[in-house]
Amino acid sequence: MGNFRDLLIQVSQDPAMVAWLDGDTNLKANPQENYARELMELFTMGVEFYTESDVYEGARVFTGWNLASNRTADTRYATFRFRPEQHDTESKTFSFPIYPDGGQTIPARSSADGMQDGLDFINAVAAHPETGPRLARKLYAFFVSEFTAPSEALVQQLAGVYYATGYDMRSVVRTLLSSAEFQDPTHYFARYSWPLEFVVRLIKSVGWTGYSAGAAIAPLANMGQILFEPPDVSGWRLGTDWFSTGTLLARMNFASSLAANQQFNLR
Repeated sequence: MGNFRDLLIQVSQDPAMVAWLDGDTNLKANPQENYARELMELFTMGVEFYTESDVYEGARVFTGWNLASNRTADTRYATFRFRPEQHDTESKTFSFPIYPDGGQTIPARSSADGMQDGLDFINAVAAHPETGPRLARKLYAFFVSEFTAPSEALVQQLAGVYYATGYDMRSVVRTLLSSAEFQDPTHYFARYSWPLEFVVRLIKSVGWTGYSAGAAIAPLANMGQILFEPPDVSGWRLGTDWFSTGTLLARMNFASSLAANQQFNLR
């Protein structure tokens, strides 16, 4: 667990993300808005704090952040590639500060230096005053409960750590896990587990003698979670949508199958 800004850069250059949100067609003649929108809406400050103009300018920022196709004897795969000739070199102006001095315009740059536009934009959304509080609420939902809201004092404390440490997520999570709200007994077991969490918890509890890790793949799918295939770029959901008569039966069947392979000393 490291720096959130660095994570955003890695996500922005991840071939799966670039492909999923049509980044490979984000060219200066026809900017593709999908990734810039999701970066602001899902991953940083949230939908209320940007404009449609920001989305378009963000798309221009990422023009040329494309993919290269690679091939070996038996494999074809993609890697991130910045294509300077496809980058929009003109200035881009936003409704929120891009730079620490309050400047809202990314200056015109040569195509060779154009990748800096995207890095400046990522720096700005990581530093946005709503990103820290939003991450605090999302972390609370993941580690404590999606059905209760954190106190505003905790939100501001976590956001303060986020900004003071230069976006260090280890420090933010440590602060959350040390908080009175996390350690409050009324919050124990207050969050519904994903299928993968359920499976790992069972294996850690009873062992997997006679049971292979690969044998959990199909049961996980029956519980509703196909590994490495989230429903969309926002990731796996929290809450009760994991549960139906079918998925609950799949959990019970997995627990029964796992337990049947164990050697328990009950004396």
